[in-house]
Amino acid sequence: MKQLFSAIAENGRYSEKMACHYIAHVLYNNAYGWTIKYYTDSYGTFPVRDFIDSISPEAQAKFIFIADLLEDYGIGVKEPYIKSISGQKKLFEIRIKDRVNIHRIFYFTYTGKTLVLLHGFTKKNR
Repeated sequence: MKQLFSAIAENGRYSEKMACHYIAHVLYNNAYGWTIKYYTDSYGTFPVRDFIDSISPEAQAKFIFIADLLEDYGIGVKEPYIKSISGQKKLFEIRIKDRVNIHRIFYFTYTGKTLVLLHGFTKKNR
């Protein structure tokens, strides 16, 4: 198992400890928590995953933290991490700030304790 954590950490995004936590969290949530799914476009790509890969490591770490909260608590997560989109019943945004930018990821809730991530963008520079 330690080799798996090391392999994940080698890509430069996660420490071994963070990789260990992330894998344990995924295994737990697959059995008990909410599920996060990514919208797939007609070309078979995942625009939100591409967006997450493009943001700073600091912002990626904050996304992982918020995703963990969503997998544990689902619709119970509130501001400052999540905000509902006014005028839209089941549309929400994940709110991520790093040192330079403000990022948003839109998602909606779906049956079976599922959250579907739709679109991500960088709102503005601070």
